[in-house]
Amino acid sequence: MAATFQEFARGRLLINVVSGDAKMLGAYGMMLPHDERYDMADEYLHLWHRLFAGESVTYQGKYFSTDGAKLALPVGESIAPPPLPGSEALPTGRWMSRQNMSIPIFPGAKRRSRSRARSRR
Repeated sequence: MAATFQEFARGRLLINVVSGDAKMLGAYGMMLPHDERYDMADEYLHLWHRLFAGESVTYQGKYFSTDGAKLALPVGESIAPPPLPGSEALPTGRWMSRQNMSIPIFPGAKRRSRSRARSRR
């Protein structure tokens, strides 16, 4: 859906990534410790970036698995991935943000270009 919104909004979509809290995830039957929620978000965002890069993704991870997943739209040709801001005060969240976010917004952060953020994957 994000790719569709990004196309519809002509590149103006901004996604706020939140790794959840115990109460919210508990409502879905997920009981993950605090730091492990960042691990799950990191794995998800790894797949997110690969899909927006236009890849067909077969992946087996701890939290997610895919078999030939691909976005239906030609992302690599006409849809830029939406920027992902990341703001975390804790070291685990800061690491996850630095690995995956194109707009870090924690103290002392510098914005990375999308190409630099993508090259880290």
